[in-house]
Amino acid sequence: MLQYLALALGVVVLSVGAPLAVTVDRLDVWLALLLCLIQSAAVALAPLLPRGAAWAGALVLGPLSWAALPTSGGPWPVSATSMVAFLLTLILASLRVRWTALLAPSLAALLIATVRIYDNGPTRPSPGPLIADLVTFSGLVALTLLTAALVRNWADVRSALARERSLSAEEASGEFDDIAATARRAMGEMRGLLAVLRGGEDAEAAPQPGLGELPALVAGLPHAERVTLDVSVPAPGRVPEAVALSAYRIIQEALSNTVRHAPGARVTVKVAHDDAGPALRVSVANGAPSRGAGPAGPAGGGHGIVGMRERAALHGGELDAGSLPAGGFLVAARLPYLPLPLPRKDAP
Repeated sequence: MLQYLALALGVVVLSVGAPLAVTVDRLDVWLALLLCLIQSAAVALAPLLPRGAAWAGALVLGPLSWAALPTSGGPWPVSATSMVAFLLTLILASLRVRWTALLAPSLAALLIATVRIYDNGPTRPSPGPLIADLVTFSGLVALTLLTAALVRNWADVRSALARERSLSAEEASGEFDDIAATARRAMGEMRGLLAVLRGGEDAEAAPQPGLGELPALVAGLPHAERVTLDVSVPAPGRVPEAVALSAYRIIQEALSNTVRHAPGARVTVKVAHDDAGPALRVSVANGAPSRGAGPAGPAGGGHGIVGMRERAALHGGELDAGSLPAGGFLVAARLPYLPLPLPRKDAP
């Protein structure tokens, strides 16, 4: 069944990719047919020869990108049809071999895209769109490998969750629902960042969140009913946007940690004004997880805490994070700022 699907996708890649390569990427007809035949063959043969197909799909990106894009003015580091064909090849190949076997051709494709981006000579664009292109392409490749690996090893993943964390099937599904919700929020923010990086003179910067968006942030959490939000800032309009944004990001990262490491725990978020500064005092405290989970604190070296400390340091503030005596975890930050002037009222 999988082989028939691969053959059908290969035919689609050839029938769609060749005309686009001629009309959009402006390749010669014979070169477009040759390269698209290789791409379609890689897609069709991926279930039978996964490693070879992945290498063929990666290496064909080189001549396609250098031959086409210098004259097409396309917005991607490689042609869109080439990216789609390569990603299809990776998906089909990863259903036959472990994702680690496809790392080398994937890295080769990223290298080709990187070299292509910085090989534009006098027509080289500004670095913002280039970074956005590379992040987009790298993200697509990484997401494809991760999704395919999860699908291929889903039974092993579920059994590992049940064995190591004593989770039932419903709780395991809830874990992945929490991860999916967090990932959707992260993807939304990444799209906003990429839009800013790619945006030209007419592009408008996406509005940045602040204290007013905290209720919506909490409401979007998987266990929002267990989160208490207390914002007591007398004059939020006098808090500079940069400080309000840092407070929002610190709270967002701390809540993400609670979702990952203390699912189901009660969480208290407080934002208060400190007259001694003046400054904002931000704290996120969670109790012990209500079901089997990893440590309450951040894992993997605490990179999230490092980022939160850097945000606080930008404003001359400080951030403390650590375990609570009764269980759970506390993140507390102080962000000094100079209050904005009060808006003047027009004279009558």
